[in-house]
Amino acid sequence: MPTPTDQLANAIEGLRGSIDRLSGRIDHLDEALRDMREEFAEFRGSVNAQLSIIRWVGVFFAGILVAVVAGAGRVVCDASALTSDVKQLSIQVEKMGGHLSALGTRVEKIDGRLDSLGTRVEKIEGRLDTWTEKIDKKLDTLIQTTQKETPKQR
Repeated sequence: MPTPTDQLANAIEGLRGSIDRLSGRIDHLDEALRDMREEFAEFRGSVNAQLSIIRWVGVFFAGILVAVVAGAGRVVCDASALTSDVKQLSIQVEKMGGHLSALGTRVEKIDGRLDSLGTRVEKIEGRLDTWTEKIDKKLDTLIQTTQKETPKQR
């Protein structure tokens, strides 16, 4: 039968074997952890590169979005200003339409007056023609009478 010291020595020897195996496993785990750290560092680098690209794309599209929103706001503002201007212009056109109809009435009145003036001028021309004829006849008579009297006075 083994003595307790032998048993203890065997147990210590078994424990050393277990510790050696455990040390081997720990070394193996340490190597695996180093490999994982390297892989993680590579993965982290690629993720950082991808994230920087994603950030750049995000900032770019955020800038475009801000420009589109600002542009849309400008378009809405300009559209409302144009609508206001169109309303004002339509009111002015309506007022001008009233003025134009009043002007049309005045032009018709003036046209009527011109027609009556034309008639009056024609009548006056007719009178002037008759007066001219009468004056011409009287002048002819005067000239003839003066020509007849002129030889007598000589």
